[in-house]
Amino acid sequence: MNTLKLPITLTNKTLPVRWQALLQPQLAPLEQPQAWLEINLDARLHFNEHVLIITNQRLLFCEINQSNDATNQLIIAAYPFCAGLKLRHHDHAGVGKIELFANDGNDASHAKNVSNANKDKLIATWFYTLA
Repeated sequence: MNTLKLPITLTNKTLPVRWQALLQPQLAPLEQPQAWLEINLDARLHFNEHVLIITNQRLLFCEINQSNDATNQLIIAAYPFCAGLKLRHHDHAGVGKIELFANDGNDASHAKNVSNANKDKLIATWFYTLA
């Protein structure tokens, strides 16, 4: 079984215990968390609990959804590291936006005047409030 060793961030905070308990069973053998960011907005900009976790193997997005019967359901999206993955960050009016892109790999088929940004495929977007 993988023992969870969570890094301390620049603010000397470790991943909250509720996330640690949910994350532990999701980690592969030898997979170690490297950094994390709690985000608090969903795609509709409604408040909800989420966390992005960077491990030595992939980027994990964890979300807690509360069902109608008041039970919590953990939803995880995993994005294994590969060549061409890019994270971009933007913020506006107190809302931060993180986007994950992958290069589509069709470099030879693009015209010379097409920018690299147009070759990237948007994979995921996350929002959070700036404090």
